[in-house]
Amino acid sequence: MGKPWVAAACIANAFAGANGFYNTSYLNVTFRTRHDFIKLSFIEILFAVCSLLLIGLVWWKGFYGLCSRALLSAVIGIFLFHYFRPLRIPVKWVASEWKHLFKIGMPIYMVGQLYAWWSSVMTPSLIAWIEGTKMMGLFAFVTFVISASSILSMSASQVYYPRLVEAYAKHGKPEILLSSLRRPILMLAALYLVLGAAGWLALPFAITLLAPNYREAVFPAQLSMLLCPLLALTPMFNIFNVIKRQHAYLRCILFGMLVNVVALLVALRFSTGNLSAYIVAIVAGRLAFTAAAFFTIRRLIANIKVAT
Repeated sequence: MGKPWVAAACIANAFAGANGFYNTSYLNVTFRTRHDFIKLSFIEILFAVCSLLLIGLVWWKGFYGLCSRALLSAVIGIFLFHYFRPLRIPVKWVASEWKHLFKIGMPIYMVGQLYAWWSSVMTPSLIAWIEGTKMMGLFAFVTFVISASSILSMSASQVYYPRLVEAYAKHGKPEILLSSLRRPILMLAALYLVLGAAGWLALPFAITLLAPNYREAVFPAQLSMLLCPLLALTPMFNIFNVIKRQHAYLRCILFGMLVNVVALLVALRFSTGNLSAYIVAIVAGRLAFTAAAFFTIRRLIANIKVAT
């Protein structure tokens, strides 16, 4: 006799994987203009709201509800991004182009996966190992707050990525990359300052009203709002891929991860069993990574200018 829960998990993961590949690798790339940014932000917000509402399935059906939520979220995500896609590009297989894209894209993919692993695997694994399941549940709530805060920066990054590639290919001047991002980054910074302040003030009331079982996550969730100014610089990280300097991007990520771990070890010496220590360590790691990325990009651009 088979195990139904294994089948449910496999089906949910299959749909989640298809959603991630089809959305991230194809549909998101079709959003390129400022108007597309508004549309993409709307889709991301609508998708986040739907995912939040589907949490009720977990409460209703437990593990099977969790799998159902993952499956339905994937289906909703594919539908929304597919239906509202601005460019309707037909599918065409060309082996030579696939090989070219694979050669360029694999380093980008591998470094991007390490960054994703840092965000979604490293800290949760440490919490589960050191603190246990209760703390893991509280951290999952804080993760939702961080993910919701990242919607604007991720949408802007997806829209401006192809525009950076186009500008660099057209003008051949690396300095145009930073200058073209100055305005959107300043706009994001202003929005995130407001969002961070509003989130800090609203979270205690929102959590007490809507999720009273997560009261212990109030202060850690507030601390996560310190990431907001750093999120405004997210579009800048695309420059590493545009100028094909994934090795430099990798070093910045590893530096941020190292600072994250060291900050966590220091914080835990003064405060054990406290989720806030993990959030402070995350903020320290992201700050170190962002600073390293900023100065590395400036140095790389200066070196390219000298070489040309």
